[in-house]
Amino acid sequence: MTTIWADWGFLFIAGLVFGFFNSRQVAAKASIFFNRYYLAAFLFQTLFCMPLAIYCYVVFPDWCWMYWVDAHQVPLVWVILAFLGYYLAMSMGFGLAAFAEKLKPGLGRMILRICLAAFLVFLIVFFKRLFFVGSIEEFRAGALPFFARREPLFALLIVGFSLAIAALIYILVYLGKDLDRPWSKDDQANFERRKRIVSLYRVENDVKTALRNSLNAWSGLEYLKDLLARQGMRVILKPNLAGGGKGLRGTQTSPEILAAAIDIIREAAPQAEIIAVESGSIFWWDLENCYAGSGHERVLKEKGVRFVNLSREPLVARDLGGRFGRDLFPALLLQPHVLVDLPVAKTHAYFRMSGAMKNLFGLTPRAHKLLLYHSKGFADREGQIFIDLYRAFTPALVIMDGIDSGEGEGPFGSAKRTDFIITSDDAVCADLVLAEIMGYPVKAVPYLHALEQAGLCAKFDRVGAPVEKVRPPDWKKPSVRILSLLINTLRILAHHHRIKAPAPCKKP
Repeated sequence: MTTIWADWGFLFIAGLVFGFFNSRQVAAKASIFFNRYYLAAFLFQTLFCMPLAIYCYVVFPDWCWMYWVDAHQVPLVWVILAFLGYYLAMSMGFGLAAFAEKLKPGLGRMILRICLAAFLVFLIVFFKRLFFVGSIEEFRAGALPFFARREPLFALLIVGFSLAIAALIYILVYLGKDLDRPWSKDDQANFERRKRIVSLYRVENDVKTALRNSLNAWSGLEYLKDLLARQGMRVILKPNLAGGGKGLRGTQTSPEILAAAIDIIREAAPQAEIIAVESGSIFWWDLENCYAGSGHERVLKEKGVRFVNLSREPLVARDLGGRFGRDLFPALLLQPHVLVDLPVAKTHAYFRMSGAMKNLFGLTPRAHKLLLYHSKGFADREGQIFIDLYRAFTPALVIMDGIDSGEGEGPFGSAKRTDFIITSDDAVCADLVLAEIMGYPVKAVPYLHALEQAGLCAKFDRVGAPVEKVRPPDWKKPSVRILSLLINTLRILAHHHRIKAPAPCKKP
């Protein structure tokens, strides 16, 4: 929202965003443009972009033409056509993204990436014409001030752009609810009919002993044996191997709990094939940098367990419905297996806590996370995507690592010694107990609250230690979401720098 040419590019990309993120809803309509999704994009442009663009032209018309023409020589009809071009640019972006996604899933995403890169190049190449504001005479004389020195304009641009981005996020949140997969009465009945159990145990000395005691308290080993006999002898372990980075306890599943889980599964089913899986994240795009040389790699090699980076696995198209719809998923997850969820208990800046359900996000391949699923996090404040994962890839067993938990500005916060283990046959129930330990009411954790609002009541029995005996005196919570997310980003960047820096030479 600076010059006419930049505005055309910006609004073309805004149209791409609306068309891409609402492509599935648009595809279900008879027309690309006669629907409320295009209407939302039209209103967004009219209310949040056009007023500021018109103000800029009235005050600095030469700047709006980027000093390529003298604004006083441009006929009024061309000015009107230029502003009508704003709507054309947005409409072209919307139609292109929606049609491309309908033609081939992922094509709209690719077009959006290319256009964002091209727009960035445009901003760099024409930096002076875009960000130095004045008249064409000042431009020719080389006397243009930087736009930050045009105080009323600068303030309006900052406020206007901030309002536009906030409105864009809010509109996507509102429209994104159309993707939520409804729970039928049969779904609710099946969900509530299941008998569930959660076992909470303190870790006093040996981790493996505590885990075995927790499982034995509800015949968990017999339950696991029966599952493997019925569903095949392949176990997929899903620990959190990325987290905040190599060796940062409280952000990753600890090597101790990973080793104990493998030993106990082998005791229950010596012939079982065990595979540990994880995928890259937006902070650990190349998972190998985080995994190589870690305690997790050492444990898996010692135990003879194969590690699979799901971001490098062959992908197969499946329609999971809900927020995912038809998308690509690792073929390994679509083969018969028993899924064992091994999360670490920690706080989370956006979803307040990260446990068994949030850990399932690591089943999605890396290539989808940044532009598709993480971006949809802004349009999915309830965490419906975690509920969709829970329904599609339901863990048969949850072993939650609460030995060193995470507190503060999670998910990459500070380690807190809490010494507990949660085992359960259901991820929702395990997370309900974790929320209670952390001191969160259900309504404070978006995805648990969403289940409650859907009328789903997860009934379960408890065994082991009472929550009061395990709950620490205080568990530091994340601060304001934006501040907490910024702190997380700075921490992980600093950690990346530390592990990439060469080790200092030792003196002989």
